[in-house]
Amino acid sequence: MVYRTLVKKLSWLLCLSILGQIQVLFAQRISVTDSLENLLNISDNDSIRIQIMAQLSREYESNFPDKAILYAKDGLKKAQEINYEKGTGLCLRSLGIIEWYQSNYEAALENEQKAQAIFEKIGYKKGLAEVLNTIAVIFHSQSNYTRAFDYYLKALKIREEIKDQSGAARCLSNIGTVFQVHNDIDKALSYKIKAINIYRKIKDSSGLAEELADIGVLYTLKKDYVQALKNLEESTKLYEKWQSNKVELSQNLEDTGIIFEEQKKYDLALFYLHKALDLKQELGYELGIATTWKTIARVQKEMGLYESASDNALKALKIFNKIGNKYDIRETSLILTETFKKMKMFDKSLQYYELANIVQDSIFSIEKNRLINNMEANHQIELLTKDKALKEIELEKKNLNLWLLVGGSVLISLVALLFMLNFYHVRKMYEVQKQQALEIGKQNEEIARKNHELSIMNMQLDQKVQERTAVLEFQNRQLKQYAFINSHRLRSPVATILGLLEILSMNQSVEEEKKIKEYLKVSAQELDNIVHLIKDTIDTSQYPEN
Repeated sequence: MVYRTLVKKLSWLLCLSILGQIQVLFAQRISVTDSLENLLNISDNDSIRIQIMAQLSREYESNFPDKAILYAKDGLKKAQEINYEKGTGLCLRSLGIIEWYQSNYEAALENEQKAQAIFEKIGYKKGLAEVLNTIAVIFHSQSNYTRAFDYYLKALKIREEIKDQSGAARCLSNIGTVFQVHNDIDKALSYKIKAINIYRKIKDSSGLAEELADIGVLYTLKKDYVQALKNLEESTKLYEKWQSNKVELSQNLEDTGIIFEEQKKYDLALFYLHKALDLKQELGYELGIATTWKTIARVQKEMGLYESASDNALKALKIFNKIGNKYDIRETSLILTETFKKMKMFDKSLQYYELANIVQDSIFSIEKNRLINNMEANHQIELLTKDKALKEIELEKKNLNLWLLVGGSVLISLVALLFMLNFYHVRKMYEVQKQQALEIGKQNEEIARKNHELSIMNMQLDQKVQERTAVLEFQNRQLKQYAFINSHRLRSPVATILGLLEILSMNQSVEEEKKIKEYLKVSAQELDNIVHLIKDTIDTSQYPEN
């Protein structure tokens, strides 16, 4: 019984994700709404005014539904007057969400489908994805999981196409809840974790708070109450800190109460359930109010507070009968059956027991249809899982090919770079060697020139040596001749003169003296010739002819 209640609550909590991007900071929200209202007052452009009214309706829809309805209806009227299709679609979508909040599912679906047709016509993909997700939630609220799953997939496809990360995260979260309804908690957790990772990445505090709450409930279903309370507490702190979404906050408080109920900590359970009820009554959401009354009645029954339990259960049953929610009618009827039995009011106990059985027969038919729908949904889920696995494999293959392409390109680039560097190096070395060869050639030419000059100098030196040798040899010959003249030829006239002078010193006759003088004259002439010969010999030795 508690499990079914948790599933119901979780389904309701999941559906709240269609509210879109709610402002995280309360101060920021006030600032945004004030700014939008000021802009609405000063703007004279009808299209802009309609968009502002639609946005104000979205801003107020979770905390101030009356204001949200007013802005949506005013915007819709104005958009239809000027035939502004996008504005009409935006306002219809806001009205559909508010109708869903109030459990008016037919009216909600009608407004959303009108908005869908408009957005498809004008090609507004972001708005279309949001509307498809809202329609999925409406079907989800009616336990039509096959239709809900189909619309979730359509919304996810568009959001991935337009790279709407926040919207894609909400779709993943909703798909996780479908797995949760089919009691596949591990798969549900995997999709919720994917969603929470996106919210952390894009720093979406509102989405993060919602997913933490969902994960907390999943851990409750796994009986891991420590992790459940940890996630719910973190989510509740975010909502209380920023006061951004009272609907979500109220559901967190109720889920926390349910956990304490399962742990039989009834006082704590009632504390959190009454806090949740106060918020829901403030917001005026009937389904949420009835659900909380039913949970409070169940806890009070376990505590022995039978009168209070019956009062709260009857309040809840009245709303469930109005909405036509047979599961909650049966569960509430069983609570009343047991409560009146404990109070020994057997007629009333029997009355509600019979009501529970009547509803059970109707539920049996619903369950039969649901079983068929669930089988179809499971088949779709299986196909989705296989398709997703194939897409992941294909993506991995594409990534591998891309990496191979990139790696190959990088490798080719490196090889080309190495080749170019090697070519540059070789060319550089060639240029260096060429330059060195030129320098060596110049040096060799210079050496050859020097060698040639040395060779010429050697030849000239040899010639000069030969010439000097020849001069020296000639001079030696002249000296020898000079010595010979001195020792032989010069001695003869000198000796003759000396002899004649010796004879002349003797007393000779005039005739003899005359004769001697003639001899002296001849000898002197001979001596003079020899002197000239010596002189010529000396001159010739100093300046030999070439």
